[in-house]
Amino acid sequence: MSEERRHKDRDLSGLLFVAFMFLGMGVGFLFDQVASGLFIGMGIGFLAMAVARARFGKAPAEEHLKLSMSGDILGSAITVLIGLGFILWGVSMMLGLEIPWRMLGGVFIILFGLWFLWIAVGRTISARQQEAQS
Repeated sequence: MSEERRHKDRDLSGLLFVAFMFLGMGVGFLFDQVASGLFIGMGIGFLAMAVARARFGKAPAEEHLKLSMSGDILGSAITVLIGLGFILWGVSMMLGLEIPWRMLGGVFIILFGLWFLWIAVGRTISARQQEAQS
């Protein structure tokens, strides 16, 4: 797959996330459940990202996420779990379920932030390795 094609496919997964986030927020506004709609939309967006990336492949900068097995199992699993977590969070808020979301949500968001840090550090290391090879 060409570099340009991979870049366009990567852009597609990001656009899917943003599209579903705004769709969820819009539906949330219609039903006076903005936070719930936003979380559900973000969850669906993460699932759509995982599907798009599995279907179209990864950009070379994300090679550090690969395990010894073929494919990006860890990255896809994390993306799917984050999506399911946001969907569960939004549905429980909408239904008024008494789940200790303050504690669970805080831990979830911290893990989410750590995941992004992991990706950023991995990309930085990959970029420096590529510069060193040049």
